[in-house]
Amino acid sequence: MASDLACIDTQILYWVLVKKPPLSRPDAVDKALNLFRWMHEKKFQVIIPTLVVGEVLVSVPLAKHSEVLKQFERDWMVVEFDLRAASEFAKLRQRYLSDNSPRELQQMLNGEPKRVIIADMMILGVAIANKADYLVTDDNPLSKLATACGIQVLGTGSVPYQALLMP
Repeated sequence: MASDLACIDTQILYWVLVKKPPLSRPDAVDKALNLFRWMHEKKFQVIIPTLVVGEVLVSVPLAKHSEVLKQFERDWMVVEFDLRAASEFAKLRQRYLSDNSPRELQQMLNGEPKRVIIADMMILGVAIANKADYLVTDDNPLSKLATACGIQVLGTGSVPYQALLMP
């Protein structure tokens, strides 16, 4: 039986690697680590789009880029935004961001800056092109898009939370 394939969005991966929660969610790092631990126990295959790698690296000091990139290579499968992903991205953009998109689809993205939605659609395009079963994100508009495309969503609230025990 094949493992479930999960494509990781920037936000949760940032919490796992950089370990800086937003002020509004002080438990975000613990919950993200819990989710990654759960996926590891369930033997998920994890893919990280190169776009996500770039977004995470923005928060990493230049002196540590090499170390972080080695961790990516060691721990996960990094996938390119290739021609298949570009095609899926274009389909998403035509369907959800064109002037001819149904109103309810445009409302799904309500309030999000277009540049953010475009990056999210590129990540989702990678997930679709690589036939991911899950998108791992806590981003609400991206979650809605993934669900509309038939991809299941895992977020930090998707699995039973067990607080990390400090040694």
